[in-house]
Amino acid sequence: MLRLVSRTGRVERVEGVTGTQPLHSVSLDSLQVGRIVRHDVHMPICSTPIMKQVDGILGMAGFGPVRIAVDFRHHQVAIDRSSRGSLLGFLDIRAVRTPGGLLVIPARVGGVAVEAVIDTGSPVTLGNAALRKALLSRAGGVSKTPIYGVTRQISTGATAVAPTLILGPVAIEHLPIVYSDVPIFREWNLQRKPAVLIGTDALRVAESLVLDYPRARVYILPAPPPTSMLAALDLPLGG
Repeated sequence: MLRLVSRTGRVERVEGVTGTQPLHSVSLDSLQVGRIVRHDVHMPICSTPIMKQVDGILGMAGFGPVRIAVDFRHHQVAIDRSSRGSLLGFLDIRAVRTPGGLLVIPARVGGVAVEAVIDTGSPVTLGNAALRKALLSRAGGVSKTPIYGVTRQISTGATAVAPTLILGPVAIEHLPIVYSDVPIFREWNLQRKPAVLIGTDALRVAESLVLDYPRARVYILPAPPPTSMLAALDLPLGG
């Protein structure tokens, strides 16, 4: 536990998946992650169930011109400055950025065009109400699932195994999606059209993942077969 204490009385509005909450913050002279150093950092203090096993959550989308590489096979994360050039063996997917700095790529779920937000901080994949309306009537059995975020609000969702999820040039099969109209979709203005927040349950079928935030690129290194991630280069993404 970091045992940080707020002495300034500063309060910041924090937007989490399940809601928005004003939180007291602390000021840090510097924060270093690898070779990346930030000075005069204001850090909100939160106490929710997802914080029980960790000292904090690093929001890389707002951390400056960096890219994050996640090696799922070796359970390693590397953070460095953004750089140009392709990565050998990786699939290259163009993205756009949300107002909060996360990356969004075009996708399809069972033939339905969706906006897919990449969130390495979410352990599960979430679908909004519009996607549920389009898919859940043919999705089979569902089960109730609690959803936790960095704020105190707790949401619930209905979990069902989704049809094939296509992310750019790759596809993922048999992925459970938790359907819930959580507030973060409204914050991103994605509540009226099918959208999905891609969590680590989907991303870890890859061997490695690189998110380059300032260049708005997503690089995926598919795991060797057998795997649930399949090449899908011949499938159109228009719509």
